[in-house]
Amino acid sequence: MVQLGADDDFSGPVRIAFPDETVIDVQAERGRVANRVVVAETWGALLDGLRGHDMLELTMNGSSRRIETGEGQNFTCN
Repeated sequence: MVQLGADDDFSGPVRIAFPDETVIDVQAERGRVANRVVVAETWGALLDGLRGHDMLELTMNGSSRRIETGEGQNFTCN
């Protein structure tokens, strides 16, 4: 699960773009993107992007925001 900011009740389309031009369009449910509702390939691309980049651009609710995530970490997610 990936939580999107402080609005824990937002449901709707979300776009996550990484510096390598990987763009992921997913549906948020109550402020979260969860692997149980995302296609496996998309979830994998999202995790790869989080592991491999220190920045992303998040677009939701008609607004885009650049987010510095810090150095990518090699983590696992079940």
